[in-house]
Amino acid sequence: MLGQVLNNSNADTINITFFGSEAVDTSEDGTLTWPQLLEEELELDTIQVETNVITVGKKSTRDVLDSSELDLLLESEADIVFVESLTLNDNSFALPIEESEENLTYILEELTDVSPQSEIILLPSNPVPTPNYYQRQIDSLNDFGEETFVNYANHWNEWPNFTIEDLDGYVEKGIPTEEGHQLLADYMMNFITE
Repeated sequence: MLGQVLNNSNADTINITFFGSEAVDTSEDGTLTWPQLLEEELELDTIQVETNVITVGKKSTRDVLDSSELDLLLESEADIVFVESLTLNDNSFALPIEESEENLTYILEELTDVSPQSEIILLPSNPVPTPNYYQRQIDSLNDFGEETFVNYANHWNEWPNFTIEDLDGYVEKGIPTEEGHQLLADYMMNFITE
């Protein structure tokens, strides 16, 4: 994917937008986030990488539909756009799976319409210990992601088992720690360079 973007781009800069919950710009332990780590890993000799992080905080996909953050996303005109599913946020608001996926479809269609040249990558929200209903939401999202018209980066298989003991050190209070952000950055680097 990255090679294709480089070949299609006549510019000496690649623009990457990261859109998601507070997990894209927050780390509980004050370390670099996965977008920052990915940007560091992408430092290329001849191409400059510019990033833009748009966070919706704890908003649900329903709240995002009429938000300034969605406007910023649609105006970003990036070469590569990472879109977090916001499933963990939707879980907090008890949004039905169908509504979450309808909202995501709207967001992705709007983005595709205004930026057809962009490589769009949908990714699930990070795991949390003992996910219960959240796991069902992610299972449905995986089916949705595999059938959608954008790239789907399912990083969940890279995480340790979803127990408190196993995820300890990777996720704290629903936010990736240094190890969690590094796991995400490594996965996304592999995803866009394979």
